Amino acid sequence: MPLLMDADRLSETERAALREAAEQHVTRGLTLIEEGSRELSRARGLGDETGLERAAQRLGEGLALWETGVAARRALSLPPADARYAALRWFKGQMNLGGTPGSPRAGAPWGISWAHLGAMAFLTALVLAGVVLYLYKVRRALATLDRLTADNTSP
Repeated sequence: MPLLMDADRLSETERAALREAAEQHVTRGLTLIEEGSRELSRARGLGDETGLERAAQRLGEGLALWETGVAARRALSLPPADARYAALRWFKGQMNLGGTPGSPRAGAPWGISWAHLGAMAFLTALVLAGVVLYLYKVRRALATLDRLTADNTSP
């Protein structure tokens, strides 16, 4: 999938190799899903907790491989510019980043979440409060220094 980010620069042989890899991912993913299903029913029947965990892990791996292969096949069937967009969408889905590239989230300015915007506003207010307190401290220190130097100069 990372190669699909540069889909417009791929030669036809590279695209064919990616298609083959996508097919292998789909096939291997389906095989793992089938094996995981069999293991799951066997472990469930035996009450084997460790076997259930292994089966669930195998199912997860199979599903991830299958999704990757299907996404790659779908991206390779698109024009190169759209293939890049499909690869980015797949990547964001794998990283749990949410949203789709280039489409701002509904209601949030600049395409960021409200939580992010709130955190930035809070941190900005915190920094401004720190600057105000620092300036207040400096002003008081200068006033104390003036008072001390004024008392020492008078006989």
